[in-house]
Amino acid sequence: MNEYKIIMSDFITKFKHTFLYIKMTINNYLPDLVKIALWVGTSATSAVMLIGVGKGKTRQIDLDWRDVAIWGTLGAIVGAQFGVTNKAWFGRRL
Repeated sequence: MNEYKIIMSDFITKFKHTFLYIKMTINNYLPDLVKIALWVGTSATSAVMLIGVGKGKTRQIDLDWRDVAIWGTLGAIVGAQFGVTNKAWFGRRL
């Protein structure tokens, strides 16, 4: 019974240290990650909608999943670049 208590106390101690480390890591970087994820998702959605309308493919029967995947990927690349660096690809240079 004593060996069981020692093993459990070691496990609980290691778990607490791991949990505290994960908690500190998440608290330091989570807001930045959420901001980047929002930029990526918004830009991917916008790219699919804008390119789809521009090509005149607004009905599901006219779409191919590969086309939509490429449009979304292009939007995600632009959103990830802006979300991480905060520098626009297009526009005036200051």
